[in-house]
Amino acid sequence: MLGKIKKMLDKVRYISQTTYYINALKKEALEEDAVFLESAGGKELTEDIFYLLKGLCAESFSKFTVYLAAESSKMDVFGRMLERGDIHNVHMVKTSSKKYRKCLAAAKYLFNDAALPSWFIKRDGQVYLNTWKMPKEKMEHLTFNRAYILGNIQHNLQIADYLLCPDKDGKEEIITAYMLQNIWRGKILLEGSLQNGLSDSDFLEAAGRILRHVLLGEKCCAEEGVEPNGNQNILIYCSDFRPNGITTSLQNLLRLVDVRRTNYYFAFPKEQFAENPERLNSISDAAALMPMSGNITEKTWAETLAFKLYFSMNIETKWVEKTLKELFCREYRKRYGLVPLDGIVHFTGYAPYGTMLFLYAPVKKAIFAHNDMDEEIREKGNQHLLTLKHAYHKYDKVVAISPAVKNALRKIEPNQKNVVIIENPHDDLRVRKKAEQELKPDAETIISIGTERLQEILQDKKSKKFITIGRFSPEKGHKKLLRAFEQFAGQYPEVYLILIGGYGAFYQETVQYAASLACAARIVFVRAIANPFPILKNCDLFLLPSDREPFGLVLLEAATLKVPIVATDIPGSGDFMRDYHGYLVENSEKGLLLGMEAFMRGEVKPLEISFEDYNQTIMENFGNLFAD
Repeated sequence: MLGKIKKMLDKVRYISQTTYYINALKKEALEEDAVFLESAGGKELTEDIFYLLKGLCAESFSKFTVYLAAESSKMDVFGRMLERGDIHNVHMVKTSSKKYRKCLAAAKYLFNDAALPSWFIKRDGQVYLNTWKMPKEKMEHLTFNRAYILGNIQHNLQIADYLLCPDKDGKEEIITAYMLQNIWRGKILLEGSLQNGLSDSDFLEAAGRILRHVLLGEKCCAEEGVEPNGNQNILIYCSDFRPNGITTSLQNLLRLVDVRRTNYYFAFPKEQFAENPERLNSISDAAALMPMSGNITEKTWAETLAFKLYFSMNIETKWVEKTLKELFCREYRKRYGLVPLDGIVHFTGYAPYGTMLFLYAPVKKAIFAHNDMDEEIREKGNQHLLTLKHAYHKYDKVVAISPAVKNALRKIEPNQKNVVIIENPHDDLRVRKKAEQELKPDAETIISIGTERLQEILQDKKSKKFITIGRFSPEKGHKKLLRAFEQFAGQYPEVYLILIGGYGAFYQETVQYAASLACAARIVFVRAIANPFPILKNCDLFLLPSDREPFGLVLLEAATLKVPIVATDIPGSGDFMRDYHGYLVENSEKGLLLGMEAFMRGEVKPLEISFEDYNQTIMENFGNLFAD
């Protein structure tokens, strides 16, 4: 109980502080002669900030009011350090105080050697110098799959007017490590960086040059910008790359797009990859990262109420709409207002807060629809209807991945003037290459009969292997398929059924149901395997038993490996199968049984698809998504 009370009080305190800060942003005039400095988040006083403070004691800076942030426990320590350095007229500000938030809202000049809080919003007119230096040995270990931790440091560098580097090599290191190419518009000050064992007089002289350059406008330091390559900058809002069709579609897209024409950046809440950062490696050649740190939103008391009414109670009045518009416009400005973007692609189509974050963005934006979203809401409650209605009406483009999905969108937004169809791309070369690899379970993989026994079955030329691939979810039709297979297995004893799924709440329930069947010994479950293609390649028939399937990337993968397909005749995947003369059956237990029997009679053949032609149209449509 005490824990809950403390949590509630902390939340109340935080909202009150946020309300104070937002109001200060609106009401406080910019203090033209105020200089605010922060070192290591107020935890310690580093040499950079210490000598800048000492430099500010010079007569030429006497008009400036100087503030220094410090944690409560460090106030006395900092005070003694300043006294020993003969540094006077510095106003100490506790990091947890209202004064701290007011300084960040109103001080014109900001100096920092790490990162300001994730809730900080840089105002027009504020001038920000960041002296961040990552030790070289750490920078060398900042591999792509660990780059999700860039977060708030990267954001602080993005919004800085000036960065401090010792030389041109240092400049290239920091620009590359923090993926600032083409998106940063500030200046690098090549100023020896106030480090590396300089004497006190050298430190102070360097600090003086920096201060005169930034505060007085004197050209005392060599400065360089970062020349953009002239391409469009497109931000793609993505998920956590868990193994599913949306992830595969995005990975395929980024392997096929021409990255020489466009700079792509991935945005995502950084916590999404904390447990599985290696998932980022699949897009390392095609996109840079722009992780989102902190809360998706920082809300005042009024905005907290509007948020609750809208997202939890589905109530939207004019006041709620106006309040949330102000909130999300401010949040977008905080995160991306200083990033030169030409377009935003909300690729997942889920994540309501992310959808709202980009709703009012002053750039062109598109949102994908990968499923019948009305059905998703009714069956799973994993979307927010009001938000989708706004998005499908206000985003410049709504991208349906099939005609069936486009038609389903009418249930949410009847007006289809901004809806386009861009089907899922397919990297057939990658599938063939991965199919030749050795069957290798991952750390999370579960194979119900063990890897060795599965390999024996796959290599057995006498038996037939049927397979389905799809997450363990009710609409995938696994139980229907299992019932059909039970009837089929009574006639054909040398056939196995393999079910592969990445994740899903119905995995355990499906396994238990299969165990109750007479044919349980011939049913194999494989859960969470990154490369299922060595298994798929050695199967004789692919079965798609779905009740709802907007497209079905697995159909393309089976076709690539020349595995015959039997699929239920439903909108989306059924339309695709019909286009390529595939074998369709009634969406029922009986239909699937008849399809398996037809395969045994030799009536089901692999699809014939020219993937070069197929992908070319998709890439052209995606490349022209934001064309006028």
